[in-house]
Amino acid sequence: MVPGRFCLISLALLITLTSCGLPAGNQTNVNETPARPEPSPGTPTLAPTVTPSPPPPTETPTATAEPLRGLAPGDLDRLVDLHEYSSAITRAPGVPADFDRTFLSVLAYSPDGRFLAVAGCTEFLGGSIAGPAKCGLPDSMTPMAKTFLIVLDANTESLVAALPETEPHTSITDLAFTHDGGRLFYTLRNPTSDSQLFVWDMDSQRAEPYHWAGRGYPSIDVSPDDRWLALDNGTQDDSTGKVSILDLASGELARELPAGYYDPQFSSDGTKLAVAPHGQFVVYEAGAWQEVGSIDLPCERRCYVALSPDLSLLATSEALQDNAPLLVSDIDSGQQLQSLPAGDDNTRLLVFTPDGSMLWNLTDGAQVTVWDAETWQSLGSKGFLSELYIWDPYGIQFADDGRTLLVETFLFFFQLGLP
Repeated sequence: MVPGRFCLISLALLITLTSCGLPAGNQTNVNETPARPEPSPGTPTLAPTVTPSPPPPTETPTATAEPLRGLAPGDLDRLVDLHEYSSAITRAPGVPADFDRTFLSVLAYSPDGRFLAVAGCTEFLGGSIAGPAKCGLPDSMTPMAKTFLIVLDANTESLVAALPETEPHTSITDLAFTHDGGRLFYTLRNPTSDSQLFVWDMDSQRAEPYHWAGRGYPSIDVSPDDRWLALDNGTQDDSTGKVSILDLASGELARELPAGYYDPQFSSDGTKLAVAPHGQFVVYEAGAWQEVGSIDLPCERRCYVALSPDLSLLATSEALQDNAPLLVSDIDSGQQLQSLPAGDDNTRLLVFTPDGSMLWNLTDGAQVTVWDAETWQSLGSKGFLSELYIWDPYGIQFADDGRTLLVETFLFFFQLGLP
């Protein structure tokens, strides 16, 4: 969600894969996602050190059936740049003064639009812009490189929280807010021990380890009703990867599903979950965890991918082919529905809007080709990103209202919305 998470799509899952099969990127979640290496055995490192306690019992919220209003095609040319967060990030404790995208591991836009969480490294020690940064290895020449994690108010840019420092060499591999904005989940990787899951309570300003430990570079997604958390702990080179489903009311493991190749994604109404075993997507009914649909990936090598918010459609485009068409397939039947012509530039990102009404094809420059997701008629090529001097889009995360969005580029992060 990676590479993923917002109606963070309930935003479409955007990821690029490393094989014919095809996040961390919740995000959700973007570009070509490098294979996630497995750590070697060792002693787990907790960050921060606290006494674990189970989450308090809560009533299970009821998922709303009301559709999101979302952006209309005519709204796109009216979007304005509300915030650009670089200066606010560099003022935060623990963040390098010369911070740029190379220091970033992951970021998350809260689905209620209130918060922005940013995690990264105090020094750039490896990894890639298309995946989680590595904050050092045991034999690193800069052993004191550490992970930072801050939370900003998305609308005032003020610092809300700076989480306690982690041990050297640890890396935060993914972030996901609950949809009420009350909790922030994050996964912490230690190269010499298991990865771990933590939760930060926004009210008490406390972090606690959650009841999970695994391997690799985990990615996470939270269901819209805040009942379930799906955690992918597999690696792209491991066909035995799993997605762990945690019940957030009880804190217990509810189910494990075969996956490990793409970031998990809940449907916008919370009733379904899409996971990605090797070479396909599989959709499960949430709660019963029975398979209700699957589709093989129509990609020979690496693809840009987006799932519609209701998990009925899969859009793909070959990443290594110039002017590759956009293929739209029905997940229930497995049939290809559309082959849409490529734009004037190569695809960098595919995104369904949170109400499912539009598919955006973002290209290497800053143009956005917009398709009507019902008629598949072109709604034109929009230049709202270039008009706002936003180039090289890398990821998009929507708030639940579908009208405010966070745009990630290779260097900066922007909040866009209607004036």
